Formats: sequence, C-alpha cells, structure tokens
Amino acid sequence: MADSDSLVGAVTALAGCVGVPVPADPADEHQRGRLYLLAMDRPECHGRLLAAAAADPVLMMTVVVAMLAVDREGRDRWVALAREKTDRAYASRRAAEHTILEACGDVPGLGPELLATWSDWLQRCLSEGSTVPAVLDLLARHGRTRRIRNTASSRIGAPPVRVSRSRQEVVTRCVEHVGTAYRSPVAPNRSFVTAAVDRLPYRDLCHELAALGRVADDTDVNCDVSFTLVLHGPEPLMVRLSMVGPYAAVLHVGDAPASGRLLLPRRRGNSETAQHVLHLLTRHGLILLDEGELATRVPLALTGPGTDATLYAALFEPGADLPWLR
Repeated sequence: MADSDSLVGAVTALAGCVGVPVPADPADEHQRGRLYLLAMDRPECHGRLLAAAAADPVLMMTVVVAMLAVDREGRDRWVALAREKTDRAYASRRAAEHTILEACGDVPGLGPELLATWSDWLQRCLSEGSTVPAVLDLLARHGRTRRIRNTASSRIGAPPVRVSRSRQEVVTRCVEHVGTAYRSPVAPNRSFVTAAVDRLPYRDLCHELAALGRVADDTDVNCDVSFTLVLHGPEPLMVRLSMVGPYAAVLHVGDAPASGRLLLPRRRGNSETAQHVLHLLTRHGLILLDEGELATRVPLALTGPGTDATLYAALFEPGADLPWLR
C-alpha cells in the first residue's frame, strides 16, 4: 500500500467525518471500500473522500468513477484526481457521458453517427432510463447490442414511472442492504453466501412452497447470491430468495415470449399458483421489487473494476442481464 502513512491519516479523517469507527485494518481494501461507500452519501465528506482517494492508488479510479455519478458539480476535481493519462481519458469520457445521461440523451447532433460514438455503457443506461422518444427510437434501430435495441423498443411509448416516497425508501433500504452484504463497492465480498447456505434462512418457506407442487432446487452458489427454486407445473415459476436481504423475485420460466416475465401481486394475468407463491413470500416478510426498481444501478463492481450493477444482479444473479429484457 503506497504512501501508507498518508492513507491512514486520510482514512482516519474520513471515518471521523462519516461518524464511524476507523477501519481496524486500514491496509485492507475491503474495509476502506466500505468506508468510501458510506462517504459517497455524505456531501460534507466528499472533500475528505477526495483526499483519501488521492492517497489510495489501489482504489482511486473506482472511487473516481463512482463519484462522477454522485458529485455532479464536482466532476472536474474527480477527473483531475486520475494521474495516468489513460485513466484521465477514461474519467473525462465518463464525465461527459453523465452529462448526456442527465439530458436523457437529447443532445445536439443526435443521430446514428453520434450514437455510434457512445459507449455500450451509455447506450445501455439510456435504453433503460431515457424518456425521450427520439432517443429510444434511435437506440431501438441502431443500438450496438440486441439487448440495447430490445430494451429501447420495449420502452417506446411507455408512460413515465412515478415512484412513491414509500417505494423510494424501500429502494434506499435495499441499496443499504447491498452495501452491508458486499462490504466494499470496489472489491465485493461474497462471504455472505456461505453464511446464508449454512443458516438456511428460508427453510420454512421452502417447505410451504413444496406443498404447492414439485420444487427443484436450482441454487448455484458459485454464480448466484440467491436460493433459486423452480416450481414445476402448468406455469413453471422460478423463485429467487436473496441471500443479501429479505428480497425475492418470481419469474415465469415457460416458453417465450413469457419466459423471464416478472410476477408481482395485484397484476392481471397471474395464475392461481402464482398468486399463492406471491402471497407466501409476502407473508414471510419478503419484499418484491418491480422492474424499474430492480433496474436501479448501484456502484458495485460485480463484473470488473469501475463497473456498476443493477439491483437485480446485486440481489440475485451477479453479472446477469435483467431476465425480462433477455
């Protein structure tokens, strides 16, 4: 750990600003990453976070990339923190991309030629979040990947999503659970998976699900962060029970085009079995997020340095696309 004395001092000052104990081992990047994640939500601590990142060559670029999304007014200072020429170029580009995102992609010169210069990350984020019909139409026709084109196509003409304050609080709490479970946004730790497998927190629920029909355990602890159960029957269902916190997802796993469809209470078209499953989950205190909430992106490097992830990936299947968009 280069410049260890400076880093320890900066981390100590940052912990004091956030109001948490100084990491027991400041040399542990997982502990530093957890502190950095907490500081990102505290604007009054961003100056001390900048100082800590400047003394932390291991996590500097991960912090820079994350803060470009958080500190809109201070982007220039985060870009300037990047020391290497290639890192500076990457940070500058990402900062410019955030400006395009904030305009929902509706920028001067919009057309296929400009779209071709946009990164996969920017095209994907716009396909999932833009509300500008011209941008979605462009992405649906000229997006770089099939996922981007399909996502944009599915959202053309869709009404804007209005999120209630109570649901915003649910998502905020979910993001906090993700941060606690993975411990570090820059070096996610999946030790909670082993603990959950040993504890089997959903044992009683699984017994009740088995009473509804034949259930197969499809859990893969090497890839997933959820218990995955497939309920066989006229309408095959996949039930994912998160190891991160009290969250679940129920997906249709039949033939296309229904495959991957997310099932939620009070939606039309749910079968009797699906309603029973959804009722069981809510009775056991599990929270069911909708498509928009599960598409929320969080600063969590599940697929490599400087990347982010959807809540769906963080809760159930790291690195996976949203099932209803596959």
